[in-house]
Amino acid sequence: MIEFSRMNKEPIFSFAAAITAAIIIPSCSSSTSSVDGVIDASQKTISITTGRGGILTPLKAGLRQRGWIIVSRSLSVREDKGDGQSVSHPGTARYGFDYEWYKYDNDVFTGQPILNFDASIIDNQTGREIISFSAHHTKQNTCVDKLLKLVDENTK
Repeated sequence: MIEFSRMNKEPIFSFAAAITAAIIIPSCSSSTSSVDGVIDASQKTISITTGRGGILTPLKAGLRQRGWIIVSRSLSVREDKGDGQSVSHPGTARYGFDYEWYKYDNDVFTGQPILNFDASIIDNQTGREIISFSAHHTKQNTCVDKLLKLVDENTK
């Protein structure tokens, strides 16, 4: 009788583990970054494309809260890549921000889009890419928060 109960519990445990993994894995976020230099705290001006869509609103708000001056550029090149956009622009400020984001899947359980996000902060004086950042998550603000944390950690 003990073996019979045990046999019934193992498949139930395996099924429960599979369901737990199926819920957790799609909701996980990941990010990678590299830093090659520091941001000069005395020259916190950054060129970002005009607009308020997607990540731009929380990003611009976060930078302004940190004392950055946003130099909006209306001369930008936009490429449509289906569900997202790719943006590139020349910079007149000390630093420039280039990014690309797109929806690559939907979370199976929440239905929320999972976003892939790549961004770079470039020193316009040297042409050096100071921060390179890539993430995917169901919430765009999580990606922006991680990027802003990198900016904070590397502004001296």
